[in-house]
Amino acid sequence: MIFSAGGVSLMHTIIMSLSVTVCWLYSFMKYWYRFVLLMISVLGVMHAGAQLLPPNRPEQDACGALEICGNGFYSPYSYQGHGVVFDLTSTPCTSPGGSPPGAGEDNAMWLKLRVTASGTIVFTITPVDNFDDYDWAMLSLGNTPCSAVSSANVIRCNFNNNIPIGGTPPNNGVTGLNNTSTITSVPAGFSGNPYCRRVDAVAGEVFLIMINNFGANGSLSSGFRIDFSGSTAVFNDQIPPRMVSVTSSCFTATDATVQLSEPIKCSSIAANGSDFAIPGATISGAAGINCNASNQGYTDKIQLTFSPPLSGGVYSLQARTGSDGNTLLDLCDNPLALPASLVLNVFSNNSVTHTIDTAGCTSVIYKGVTYTQSTVLRDTIRGQGGCDSIYNVTNIKVYSEPERFEETVGDCDTVIFRGKMYLENATVTDTFRSRQGCDSFLHIYNIYVEHFELTVTADPPEPVKGDYVLFTTSANVPDYSINAWYPRHVFPRQFGKDHSILIQESDTVKVIGTSALGCVDTAVLYIKADSLIPVFIMPNAFSPNGDGLNDVFEPKFVNKSGYVVKSFKVFNRWGQLVYLAEGTRKASWNGYYYNKDKRAEPGTYFYFIRVEFIDGTKETVKGDVTIVP
Repeated sequence: MIFSAGGVSLMHTIIMSLSVTVCWLYSFMKYWYRFVLLMISVLGVMHAGAQLLPPNRPEQDACGALEICGNGFYSPYSYQGHGVVFDLTSTPCTSPGGSPPGAGEDNAMWLKLRVTASGTIVFTITPVDNFDDYDWAMLSLGNTPCSAVSSANVIRCNFNNNIPIGGTPPNNGVTGLNNTSTITSVPAGFSGNPYCRRVDAVAGEVFLIMINNFGANGSLSSGFRIDFSGSTAVFNDQIPPRMVSVTSSCFTATDATVQLSEPIKCSSIAANGSDFAIPGATISGAAGINCNASNQGYTDKIQLTFSPPLSGGVYSLQARTGSDGNTLLDLCDNPLALPASLVLNVFSNNSVTHTIDTAGCTSVIYKGVTYTQSTVLRDTIRGQGGCDSIYNVTNIKVYSEPERFEETVGDCDTVIFRGKMYLENATVTDTFRSRQGCDSFLHIYNIYVEHFELTVTADPPEPVKGDYVLFTTSANVPDYSINAWYPRHVFPRQFGKDHSILIQESDTVKVIGTSALGCVDTAVLYIKADSLIPVFIMPNAFSPNGDGLNDVFEPKFVNKSGYVVKSFKVFNRWGQLVYLAEGTRKASWNGYYYNKDKRAEPGTYFYFIRVEFIDGTKETVKGDVTIVP
């Protein structure tokens, strides 16, 4: 197939677009795997052969970089996060368009090179698992302190994709610096350029190498080896490691942890603990913190085991050449200088217990706190080395509420108790105390002086002759009984608390009652029986304004009883019913619709009322009434 110049140009454009698209896809895959890696580390799922270190290791920050020398360094570990300090948020290897953003440190660890002789620096990073993907950046410190490094210090970086992940690419995950490459950076999202140009180093320069750890297929990385073979520059750490401190123990010690000034090789630790000695004691074992089962890796902490455990005392922990033929070696094989020793304190158990007893009745206030129940307070004061020194024990005893027994002593009008007269209610308490002086038993006498009062009422209070009257009794005590009603011939039920009788004449009613306590009282009521006058009138106006004068519209009777309002209706000018009362003696309109919430407007209203008197007289009246504002 033949393409014109325009066609070739178009074809070239399509190929370039596809290339960029593939690179972006690879970039997305790699950072997706980073996310999966983080989730796996959270869940604790370990890749075969990988040892995931806890986050925030010292060598994950620029200022804690591992200083190396010679031709190589090996790490069997997998790292997570970016350390305590996010030293490098971006590099010149940020991919086009800024995605993934920054291309900085992620699951990173740092190495340090201190150049002692000028020359070139080349290296290769070879994964233990050739499907792992290691990105890196090399920084020149110059006059920049390790705590202030940034993208400006980066002189080489390579975020080349190890593509395809899960396949067998030509470089097998290897990346680094060589003498043939001419490029100084490879952005994230691209592949096919695993190497950058060598670095020409001058004696006295200090370089940092940040290495990001990414495992294949979303798993943990399996470690790597960095090889500086081919470099002509010499970099060397000539400072030997030293023992910095050793943990103290309280009372007895089965183990102790030695802190070193820098990481040492796990392989230089004699497992039988022979790199150390304590006169008068036996060290039965030694192990580097985070060293793997094959004793690979590096650590700055060593745990020593004692058998038998050390008792209280001051010991001298001495470093020496172990049974493996060497003492501890740092990453540049600098041996720990001998002689070296540390003081190991195992603090004796000289603790003292102070006991305080305090007691109270129903409650105890101790140091500003109120206690209502017995309890024991313990306060431990720690002495040198954080060991328990003084135990303060406070026993708080709270004696419970006393038992109570109550009885009532009552009588009518006056009570005589233990020779004393009481006219009103009172309380007398006998208190019995326990051996501790607390109230243990209370005998309470409730003095009850009853002033029994009986009352009788009549409804209606002003009856007419021939009307029925309801007499009802009540008292100032809840329980009472009726002994008699007078006149006896008028009240057939002598023991009833109420009576409804027909009144024919005025009379005096007496009722005698007795309370539950036996107190007796007599209620007297005079009933005046009027003669019936079967007449009533209706007002022609009223003013429901709440002033207490003419506030309601109602029939005005001569007598207070002797009649029933059979029907009382009020209508507005449109014929709407606004009030209705039937079969009652208490018929009264307050100027509101049905005597509820809606107020009637001022004006003229029409009414109809029908009344029946007890003598058989019936009266019907119609008319109008005016509501005056």
